[in-house]
Amino acid sequence: MKLPSLKHRKPIVYISLSIYVLLITFIIVEACIEGGLSGLQSQLIAQWSALFVNKATGPQISEVLKPADVVKAYDSSYLGEGNIAIGTTTLVSYRVDYPNKSRTDDIYDKAFTVSPSLGNEDDYSLVLSSHVESGNYYVDIRIVANAMNSDLYKLDLTVAETITKSYEFSIVEKPAPSDSDYELKLDKSTLKKGETEKINIKLKLKEGRTIPNGLTEKNVDTYIRRYFDVTKLNYSSSNEAVATIDKYGVIHAKEAGNANITFGKESYQIEVLNQSINIPATNSLELSVSDSANNALNLLDYDSVFETGEESSAYSVVLYPDFDDATLEDQSVTFEVNDPLMAMVAPYSYDNNGYPVYKDGEGKGCVRICGYRKKGTGIVYVTAYSNVDNTISRTIPLLIKDATATSMEVTGIRNKVYVNEFLTLQGKFAPKNTFLKSLNVACDNPELVTIIGNDTELVSIKANKIGTCHIIVTSNSNNTLIKEFDLTIDALNTINETNYDQFHSWMRKFAGHFFLFLTTAVFGAIFFVTYFQDNKKMFIYVPVSLFIGFAVAGISEFIQRYVKSRTPSWQDVGIDFFGYAIGTIVCIGIVLIIAFVKSKKKKDS
Repeated sequence: MKLPSLKHRKPIVYISLSIYVLLITFIIVEACIEGGLSGLQSQLIAQWSALFVNKATGPQISEVLKPADVVKAYDSSYLGEGNIAIGTTTLVSYRVDYPNKSRTDDIYDKAFTVSPSLGNEDDYSLVLSSHVESGNYYVDIRIVANAMNSDLYKLDLTVAETITKSYEFSIVEKPAPSDSDYELKLDKSTLKKGETEKINIKLKLKEGRTIPNGLTEKNVDTYIRRYFDVTKLNYSSSNEAVATIDKYGVIHAKEAGNANITFGKESYQIEVLNQSINIPATNSLELSVSDSANNALNLLDYDSVFETGEESSAYSVVLYPDFDDATLEDQSVTFEVNDPLMAMVAPYSYDNNGYPVYKDGEGKGCVRICGYRKKGTGIVYVTAYSNVDNTISRTIPLLIKDATATSMEVTGIRNKVYVNEFLTLQGKFAPKNTFLKSLNVACDNPELVTIIGNDTELVSIKANKIGTCHIIVTSNSNNTLIKEFDLTIDALNTINETNYDQFHSWMRKFAGHFFLFLTTAVFGAIFFVTYFQDNKKMFIYVPVSLFIGFAVAGISEFIQRYVKSRTPSWQDVGIDFFGYAIGTIVCIGIVLIIAFVKSKKKKDS
């Protein structure tokens, strides 16, 4: 088939051909541009487009998404769900589900409150926080059990003022560990008259539980000692004239002979020799305190140590017992505190098998005393009794006080938010065992914002109106720790910080691929239609035009394999060709409609 000549054609033929060739050339040249320059080019286009869209749409009031559901996701009650041992902390975590949570241009209402609804509120304290994990938002409630004055307690968690979930729990006495919760070890089964030997007990995690973060196999025992009372284990002797045992697992040898000693789930055959240890007629006992402690313990240390994984030496005092007469062969002692909710006795360290060790590195007997639960400043009395003769004892007072914050960082601070948006503030304090971690948030223009959950660990600020205000954040633990910042509240643009990246990506695909190839196809179609001037020849030039479009799309992506910071994509080839095909089909459709209308008019005339 002989092609028509380009000579003596209408100007539209030359113009459309020139633009068609220029556009194809531009596409090929653009594919050769290094990735950074290409990205800058698309950024400029996206920014100009965003300005146009925002100008056309005007300021927007952002949509605040309320939660669709709140689901309890975790309960750390060691004694069974809803049973909290007195003096311990239980973490209850709720997952908050939002609709369309995959969208980044929505503002989620994450404000929550926790309020008591049943039981004596003074029996426990709450530590509130939140975290994001695997794209989900979680509300964390830590319940610190301090007393037992009610049979049942209940908390109501309200999220975004729309969904309320209740959590019921009981505060119970610490039980004796069950047989599967501990292991026992007796180092000596042959004793002299007057000598003592303590059965060592190692507490274990319940079956199915994993070691909490920050803990090791060696200090799991101390972590679990918060939940059990080992003095409640059964203990007995088959012959108390030969040997006895007390609630602490200390065996006392009396007279020569044999006795079967039972402690908890184990029984031991004890032989008492017809020999006596040296027991001085008089012997006084003294207690010394590690110098670094300054005789002061901070509240909640025990929990902080074993939840953060820090060394217990930083949060405890070490007590050393000393007898006047060094000739006393058995210098072992047993420690008691007058108020177990103010302080707890903990081992000095652990051996390689995880059993408690009550001696320091030099072999000198000692224990750690850790501050525990009760609020405020007070005195706890620690008494050491000689195991050989419990009439020999010494009591020492230790000062217990709240751990006060010495420094504060505040997370979540921003200087600009949009109307209806939430700003969530949380304090990070040193030391880590700061007792009162709550924040007080104040605003010099309260009409602009609503403060939700003030004087708690997690405070939310909701932006209500356009304007600027000054925010002051103060630590309730130490009111000299203050963080101030200015907050500007603005109307939300249609294209804003939260969705600009998506808009830029969309514009890159639309303008740089789809629309550019659609425009090229339009000028190509104009050229072919005006060049051939015969609609019956569409079966020739339409496939040719489509082939050119596909070839240009493929070549431009192939070139990018060899250009720095550019990545070829079959998806882009598809978008390019789809835009080209749409442009071709629309133009050819218009030509056919015009031809049909002309034909009908000619026939009618």
